[in-house]
Amino acid sequence: MGSLKLPHASGNSVSIAAPESNPASDRTLYVPSNANGTILTNTTPGCILQVVQLNLDGGFTTSSTSFTDVSGYTQNITTTGSNKVLVETQTWISNAAEHFYSYLKLLRGSTELQQTIRMQDSIAGASGGYVGMSVLDSPGAGTHTYKVQFKTENSSNLAKIGIGSTAGSTSETMPDSILRLMEVAV
Repeated sequence: MGSLKLPHASGNSVSIAAPESNPASDRTLYVPSNANGTILTNTTPGCILQVVQLNLDGGFTTSSTSFTDVSGYTQNITTTGSNKVLVETQTWISNAAEHFYSYLKLLRGSTELQQTIRMQDSIAGASGGYVGMSVLDSPGAGTHTYKVQFKTENSSNLAKIGIGSTAGSTSETMPDSILRLMEVAV
């Protein structure tokens, strides 16, 4: 295995070494000719170190006026050091009647990170839509569980996730809801 050793004036050096295994073909590393640059590492602030994503398929309803877990709408991530986690959700939500609210809550464990609402605002409640939430969380090192909960404003009207573009529908499947977690180096 070949390497190039670049000594520093103070005595230490930096080596650029060939890969440990034979590449499938010749590789070339170009150095910019018109600007100075730095080789990024996984400790460079702002680098995305890992991405985990859950696509929630299927539909869920609740008549609860208290926040309830959405079955299966949970994702874990293991982080190191003081890195942050960028949490993004896109949730298809509708309600069984017009002019009623459905509520969503994003949590890490039992800690609320964000809450949002969507009002069913069409005539006869004939629509639904995506609601997005995004938060940059600082959970510390370890394994963390993120989840989404939902509730309805009025127990006589169902809040629905992933189903129903019409007020009465409880079976019409809509596009997946997404929970995405990205570890960000700090």
